[in-house]
Amino acid sequence: MRFPYFYFPTEPCPAFPKVKALYRPVIPIHVFSPDLKYKFRHYALLDTGADYNLFHAGLLDVLNVDYLENGKRQDMLGIEGKGMATYFHEVIIEIGPWQYKTYTAFTDYGMVSSPDQMSYGILGQVGFFEHFKVAFDFKKRQIDIKPV
Repeated sequence: MRFPYFYFPTEPCPAFPKVKALYRPVIPIHVFSPDLKYKFRHYALLDTGADYNLFHAGLLDVLNVDYLENGKRQDMLGIEGKGMATYFHEVIIEIGPWQYKTYTAFTDYGMVSSPDQMSYGILGQVGFFEHFKVAFDFKKRQIDIKPV
């Protein structure tokens, strides 16, 4: 299945004054509760540098999960090197026609966007890339995904 890179307008930075937009490998997904009774549509960044999938804890409400800390706790280090508590919950992720069950980390730390920015989760090595062959073509601004 083919997805386009997502377009994000941006202010130019001193190093790249002509850049007025960024393109990121962000795709639409659905996340279901394990019993398939509840779901949400979301967007996720395909992050080859992320170890695990990660979403904001507020999305657990949509899946009818009452308590973040009922998950399996794992402290993770973010880009700033600061630890954050995450809790893994079993979910079903749907990408195009494919569904698969996996544990995904949720956190209430960060990952909140401002009203003028799009919010998205992260799909990482364990929980996403282990299930799919992914080809990134930045020049064509497209991503090809197929199950392994």
